[in-house]
Amino acid sequence: MAGLAGKNTVDMLLPLDAADIPDATERLVAVGFRRQSGVDPFPPTRPMLEGSLREEGDVFAIHLHVIPLGDPEIDEMRAFRDRLRSDPTLRDAYGEEKRRIVEAGVPGALEYSYEKGVFVVSTLREMGFPVERNTLGPGTK
Repeated sequence: MAGLAGKNTVDMLLPLDAADIPDATERLVAVGFRRQSGVDPFPPTRPMLEGSLREEGDVFAIHLHVIPLGDPEIDEMRAFRDRLRSDPTLRDAYGEEKRRIVEAGVPGALEYSYEKGVFVVSTLREMGFPVERNTLGPGTK
């Protein structure tokens, strides 16, 4: 998103009927995406696939979130994106929070994601979304 500090990763959303997710995942893997690895990957019922895109000499990582239709996370992701686009104060605060996390010496991408999630979930709750998902890692609320 223009004007937002980041790590050159493009988050994409692919809402699908839950029954279509396994086949779609296999097809996406066949064309070059890879399944998320690591200690706490998203489940196969809601995978996050990794890929990349080269554009004008720059390489961008892609995180493709495949989410079942009807899952509230779809509206949450879109609402957070739209709010960042329309609210420069929030966008600046989010960029500052991401810098703070990095400067604090977060040990890796997963921990960075959990820490950043606290800001996202807090913002969504302020927007009226009843978010009840894990934000600081396995076994926490």
